[in-house]
Amino acid sequence: MKKENLLASWKEIASYLDRDISTCRRWEKTHGLPVYRIDEKSKSSVFAYKDEIDKWLEDKLNKVAHQRNYLSKIKWQKSLYYILPAIAILFILLFIVLPYDPQPADFKIQNSKLIILNENGKELWQDLRLSSFNLK
Repeated sequence: MKKENLLASWKEIASYLDRDISTCRRWEKTHGLPVYRIDEKSKSSVFAYKDEIDKWLEDKLNKVAHQRNYLSKIKWQKSLYYILPAIAILFILLFIVLPYDPQPADFKIQNSKLIILNENGKELWQDLRLSSFNLK
């Protein structure tokens, strides 16, 4: 490996990633940041290679992007469980439960009742207050 590819301390690694040293140490433990130690002791000097860190970072970013896409698809699919029943209920309310309000086409007067009819001759409603109009 070339020397310009080498990061020889936590300070250089943190500077290269534009993060704090404590963040880079945490990333090593939790996310597998590729760093090496000359001695296997946890307090020994560390070093890393820029190209390995770049590859690691690219892999992490791709994984996060993939997870976001997957989660957004799941959220959309879950929302269908709420949207489709709501549309079905709306359809039922509009076309089945709510009464059809036909336009009056005719009327007739029987005794003192005014009866409104639709185009098929079916009774739509009656008004018993016709006698209050004092028709002669």
